[in-house]
Amino acid sequence: MNITNFTTREDIENFIISNLQKKRSFAIYALRYMGKTYLLNQIYKEIKEKKDTIYIDMSYIFNLEDFYNIFKINIKRIFKNKFDDVFDDDLKKLEFIFNLLGKKAENENRDIYIFIDNFEKIEDIQNNKLDLNYIFNDSFINFQNLIFCVTINNSFGIDTFKDFKSPLYSFCEVLDLPNLSEKEISIYLYKELKELEITQDLVFYIMKKTNNIIYYIDKICSILKHKNKITKEDIDKILNKIYKNYLIELYNIKLNSIRGKKYLSDVLYSIATNKNPYDELLVKVGNRGNISKMIKTLEKENLICKIKEPKVKYIIYDPFFKKYVLENFAR
Repeated sequence: MNITNFTTREDIENFIISNLQKKRSFAIYALRYMGKTYLLNQIYKEIKEKKDTIYIDMSYIFNLEDFYNIFKINIKRIFKNKFDDVFDDDLKKLEFIFNLLGKKAENENRDIYIFIDNFEKIEDIQNNKLDLNYIFNDSFINFQNLIFCVTINNSFGIDTFKDFKSPLYSFCEVLDLPNLSEKEISIYLYKELKELEITQDLVFYIMKKTNNIIYYIDKICSILKHKNKITKEDIDKILNKIYKNYLIELYNIKLNSIRGKKYLSDVLYSIATNKNPYDELLVKVGNRGNISKMIKTLEKENLICKIKEPKVKYIIYDPFFKKYVLENFAR
């Protein structure tokens, strides 16, 4: 579902809250660092005031046992009762607890809103047959009192709900979250840095340097608040400090997932230099299929993203990660 006709994030937030209360479930899609987790948290806080809620961040769920335990803890909290584990098999335990949650909500006529951040990571804790996805769908689809709002980061997350072959097809409506408008970001910067009397020129400079990524804009604002005045040189120094003191280590850790895999860094570098990896690496790799698999791996790890302009193209949207790749993978 395209929601670009809404003028502000507040409009989008109100739309989602209103429709969740009508028992529609949503998957909010946007690139990393574009504010979807913040939006999810705002919706969660609003609904939590009046309704029963469960919040799960899949970044901290490392296996099926973790997933089971988070539901178990929340069922005990919401319904104020204890129960014993009746199965040893992880999938059977999850099927049991999903149905227990649904039946309790149904029997007590209680709507329960389940918020899951980084939902696509559910694939990382299950086998290739996606047995958990089938159990998730078969269990929860029967209970109208359970309403879901999740976030997804890439096309794999979108396919989870929009691909006919997916066990979770149409489980949630996918909302393509538009980037914050330049007007919204400008207003935010003027508000956050009002003591500095920031100029329009500097506002546009920050937006250009961060590619309008709200995560980095927040970090800049938190540092600039403590200054008496601001120049472009100040902004450059702050961005360089953020990059060296925080982001380089973050990227090193993030790239552990592809370390040792042949040619992946070549594919990443070709995308960073705005070149077509198929044209650049076909002779070296020898097979378009292998290049395609590597591109999918990089996208799944949220290192690159797919855009259409007008044909499909892969880019590195994060300007600091692009800088990191150009500095470290130069050929």
